[in-house]
Amino acid sequence: DGTKHDNIFVIGPVVGGDAMADFGHIGPLYQIVSGLREEAKRISATLSEQRDAGRKPTVALLTNSSQNALEAEICGRWKDALENYGLSVLLVKPGLDQDGVDVLLEHCDGVMLSGADSNHHPSAYGEEPLPGQRFDLERDMTARALVQGCMSKNVPILGICRGMQDMNVALGGKLLQSVQGHDQGYIDESTRSQPAHDIMICDGALSKIYTVASHMSVTSIHRQGITEAELAKGLHVEAISDDGIVEAVSLSEEDHCFFVGLQFHPEFTSLAAEYRPIFVEFASNVKQHFDGAPNKLRMDMSRIASGDLETDARILQC
Repeated sequence: DGTKHDNIFVIGPVVGGDAMADFGHIGPLYQIVSGLREEAKRISATLSEQRDAGRKPTVALLTNSSQNALEAEICGRWKDALENYGLSVLLVKPGLDQDGVDVLLEHCDGVMLSGADSNHHPSAYGEEPLPGQRFDLERDMTARALVQGCMSKNVPILGICRGMQDMNVALGGKLLQSVQGHDQGYIDESTRSQPAHDIMICDGALSKIYTVASHMSVTSIHRQGITEAELAKGLHVEAISDDGIVEAVSLSEEDHCFFVGLQFHPEFTSLAAEYRPIFVEFASNVKQHFDGAPNKLRMDMSRIASGDLETDARILQC
């Protein structure tokens, strides 16, 4: 009717056809739907190849919307680190909503939320953004959906740097939008893999992994963070720096099989003695999930890819 709408909802089967792009308000929505369908198509093909080859324990590694050199470096490091421990890696681009994530988790045994050169938009926890930040709203949506999906399906999840912050926000916590003294890796890129400060390991999941250590020297490449005041309800502080910045979080074993977030970056030296226990524990939980999960490919992802959604109600907001 010519009226401008801030939100458009499509409820019911999503139908294709280039004609949809001719409608002014529907054009952007059609591009979003098409993008989700292309991503589903790619994931479906990858999972089919893995099934035919004999699927190994698989971790869904959330990437980032931008494809700059830093983001590629981050994903490459994490892919290598996970493969070092016998895990297959499926790269997942931002854009999947909760329905898409729920389908994805039927075929994966663990989730990794990597770091990123962007921040979680503070509107997710009721604040206005401070100036000078980069955001990735599609990553925000998919990260929160992955956290909720892992919670409901008891899938192991490990979050690193921004990934830990995503976990906290997804569970109702907040972030400090400006943290001083923790951005050494930004100031001097050559020091990114070098220890920057010490952390104290608290009594919890990490203390069970590191039975002989109470302190660690870790990397530091972040300008946002969490203190106990911003911590989501239910999360436990696993490690903390001298200035009160939370460096690791977890859920208890009673609440989840493996739910751990780290503010620092173990992927730089994943085989080193100080970081190996984290990867061993995560890989062990992923493999346990694999052993107990049905080793089959459901048709849902293929149906999304082909556009055959007769019985699925899709709700997309743009």
